[in-house]
Amino acid sequence: AKLEAESPETEAKDKHQKAWDELKAERQAKKEVEAASLAFKDLDTNGDNSIDMQEIIARPEFDIDSNGVVSEEEAKEHLEDKESVDYDTFTKDIWPHVKDIYKKPTTEEPPPEVDPSTEARGEEDQTEQIEPPAPGQPPSPPDEVDEDGEYDDDEDEDDDNDVDEPGVNDQTVPTVPITDRIEGEPELILDKPSEEKDEDSMPEYDEETKKLIEAADEARKNYDEANSKLKELDNELSSIKSYLEQDYGPNREYAILQDQCFEYTDREYTYKYCPFSKGSQRPKNGGHETSLGNWGNWAGPENDKYSVQLYEKGQNCWNGPDRSVKVHLKCGLEHRLLSSSEPSRCEYAFEFETPCRCSQPSGGTAQPHDEL
Repeated sequence: AKLEAESPETEAKDKHQKAWDELKAERQAKKEVEAASLAFKDLDTNGDNSIDMQEIIARPEFDIDSNGVVSEEEAKEHLEDKESVDYDTFTKDIWPHVKDIYKKPTTEEPPPEVDPSTEARGEEDQTEQIEPPAPGQPPSPPDEVDEDGEYDDDEDEDDDNDVDEPGVNDQTVPTVPITDRIEGEPELILDKPSEEKDEDSMPEYDEETKKLIEAADEARKNYDEANSKLKELDNELSSIKSYLEQDYGPNREYAILQDQCFEYTDREYTYKYCPFSKGSQRPKNGGHETSLGNWGNWAGPENDKYSVQLYEKGQNCWNGPDRSVKVHLKCGLEHRLLSSSEPSRCEYAFEFETPCRCSQPSGGTAQPHDEL
């Protein structure tokens, strides 16, 4: 179902991508034609609908050896050994090779010229000068001074306080903030600048393609969910198979210890025993855990096979063998790790008591139950 849904989706997407690539190529070709046309018009300074060597020589960007002069040889090289080229030849043969060299004319206007005499005068020209009265004219009356020696500004204050009444033809419209809009009036919506469409972005899929994508997404989701459940079932089956194949004693009495762990701490280390899995040790005050071995097999004597477990291929001792641990099982009222020792270098021994050991041993002879 997943493949059946993905096949039409892939086909529709590929079709959309192909159309988009063709559109981009068409747009690029159009831009190239427009750029070539503008360049031809700019280079054709005499307007004879052709570009000759002199018109190339006049443009400094075509100076190949950067000696400050465009030679005839350089002009000919740009024109591909032709004296002149028409529009079609230029756009087809010449433009692809010179488009990275050609420089478009600048459209920036030069800054306005400043009159040196005006600039020299500076701020003095902007200072208001008091002219002397003309002959026969009385001088301007001085500002009135009150008894305290200060000028009387009452008239100016009166002028400042005067408010011009709006005339009949006054067309000034008061500005009202949007937040002060009168109730009942329509809300003012400011036009936002329109966003330019990115021509480099692929357009959206059509509705038919969108539906195919949705169907394929749903099929992928269902497939992933089914695949996840299948993996869970495989793991469960693997665990069940491992459980059934494991030797848990003559009557499978030790199966209860599976997936459990027990610890014992002495003066320096904390020892960890996980039946049918591993043994390890770590410093009492914290630190890295060292593997003492992984489950190997039952290692008791021939007449009492299920009295000892061997855990082997633990972390290697420096200049020594891999660590290993033998677990000696004894009958007890509870599951408890009783002690740890190291009889030989890198070979450890755990003592573990468990009610499982109180059952009938494999040799057929019941073990004495002194502690009971």
